[in-house]
Amino acid sequence: MSASNGPKEPSRRVLLDRGFVDAVERWMLTATSGVLVIEQSQTGCGVSRLLDVLQEEHARHVAWVSMGHHACRRTVLGQKKIMLIDPPDSVIVDAAKSVQFAQLVQTPSIPMIIAGFKRRSVVAKLGAMLKKSSGTVTHLTVPPIPDDDAVNFLVSVAAEKGVEGVDFRRAWSTTLNQ
Repeated sequence: MSASNGPKEPSRRVLLDRGFVDAVERWMLTATSGVLVIEQSQTGCGVSRLLDVLQEEHARHVAWVSMGHHACRRTVLGQKKIMLIDPPDSVIVDAAKSVQFAQLVQTPSIPMIIAGFKRRSVVAKLGAMLKKSSGTVTHLTVPPIPDDDAVNFLVSVAAEKGVEGVDFRRAWSTTLNQ
């Protein structure tokens, strides 16, 4: 958000529902603790890109930090730290990292965003960890993107980047079936 003009219209190249984008941005800017779980049914729908764009737009105020214990809630530049785990798969399947992750989820010392997961085993393990969290757990579900909208968006992005010769409909449907 810009200090003088309220919410900033996105210069974003993402194809996600505006209400969803606003909810993620609002949580990111206002959360002082707790966990935001971004659930998606479509792989490749743009959640990671959205998080990158939001961090870039709010870089003066917010910084993504890696998994770990953070004694201070702010960086040396005064930015609010938000632990970003995207995707959590490799963390959850590694026994040592999984124990540390479960402890961080149970008592989050700084706000935490968990995104980019789809596998049932990860969903189940993450769900069990979140039930033990002493912090507020907020779930946001990515609204589905219609296939035609996704294909048209991919075509426009590819044109901007000079990418040619891709069957975008097939690429999008292949991504959905992973």
